[in-house]
Amino acid sequence: MTKDAIKLLTEPVSSKQFVESNYRKLLFKTGYAAEYQFSVMLPISWKAYPQATVKYPSEEMPVALIGKASNADSSSLAEIDVWCALIPREINPSDWLYRWLETQEYDVQASRVIPTEYGQLGDCIAHKEIDGKKHTCRLFTIKDKNRIFLLIGKTLSEHYKSHEETFLLAVQTFSLLNPVKEIYAEPFKEEEINSPYQTVIRFPSSWEKKVESIESKDEMSLSLMNREGSTLLGQMNIVLLSYNLGLSFDALLDTWIGKLKANGLTVRGDIKSAKTIEQGNKKITSWQGEASSEGTPVELQSTIIEHEKGFLMLNLITSPATTAYENWAVNRRAYEILYNTVRY
Repeated sequence: MTKDAIKLLTEPVSSKQFVESNYRKLLFKTGYAAEYQFSVMLPISWKAYPQATVKYPSEEMPVALIGKASNADSSSLAEIDVWCALIPREINPSDWLYRWLETQEYDVQASRVIPTEYGQLGDCIAHKEIDGKKHTCRLFTIKDKNRIFLLIGKTLSEHYKSHEETFLLAVQTFSLLNPVKEIYAEPFKEEEINSPYQTVIRFPSSWEKKVESIESKDEMSLSLMNREGSTLLGQMNIVLLSYNLGLSFDALLDTWIGKLKANGLTVRGDIKSAKTIEQGNKKITSWQGEASSEGTPVELQSTIIEHEKGFLMLNLITSPATTAYENWAVNRRAYEILYNTVRY
């Protein structure tokens, strides 16, 4: 995304009293299926477009415009559009938004991600030429199970400052009336590992699990593979080691990189670039590297957690975003959930 050129407004400028007197909640309810009903706070002068029927996203049409509102004064061409997309795999809404911005030819000016249990939400300001006129837009995403809702506030660029607070309040008040409240877009499962210490991991049910050969009671290694038919789209490795082995994080990284090389990968990236932080009674070391397999680029990521019971190593092997964006987004999100939910 490009360098910030417009400040991303994150707090209302007007007083609470002003907002209460000049804004109202617009309900998009009549004619909507319950799970698609929503509300948004907009100025009193704004009106919702009447729609005889609402079109919802489907496998044939995975993205659909489900709601629209506009300013009574049409001179600024200010509008709010609400889209909904069906996602077949669990990803971050911010990653989905980045792809949307790219394919729809937006020029991003400022952006942020907002961490939630549903994933990282995307929020940005971008320019876009519509019908030969430059518009400035505020785009925001939320997720509910396998649906990503995209709110777009747009207006002619010269009028953006007049509407930026309206767009912010729309972003802050957009709400599903009957959310499904399922965190993931696809089924996940939890599995317990009992040696060398008790650990619970969470990963997508669609990923194939393979337990590696165990050399001693002080270690356990397993792989999770994201496949499409016979094609491997991504892989995560989980390694548990007890303190009895007397290892260090750099020795663990060296061993993993050595295994990658033995399996035909050309690895680039010095383990000296690893970064370690202390978090309570834990040390967390993160490392990122690059590799290639028969000329195909590969992205590597490793996180090593040193805790009171031993070491926990989580590795990711994925195609980079530049070559297979959707696979990268799915793999990245699965790795993020694995890291954030593992219990030991």
